[in-house]
Amino acid sequence: VRIVTPGTVISSSLISEKSNNFIVALAQVGSIFGLAACDITTASFRVIELESEHELLDEIYRLAPSEIV
Repeated sequence: VRIVTPGTVISSSLISEKSNNFIVALAQVGSIFGLAACDITTASFRVIELESEHELLDEIYRLAPSEIV
């Protein structure tokens, strides 16, 4: 069984190699938000800490992830 979701598609025939394909994970501890983003296309990985929901939403909109977990 193979589960395929928008963030885990890696076939070059199904995604554009010229654009990012981010899968994002979110966490909240108290008033601090954590965001981890992995670009499946380029294997780029980044982690960021944000102090407000507004900053979190701005970062999500900027990355335009294919999937959030």
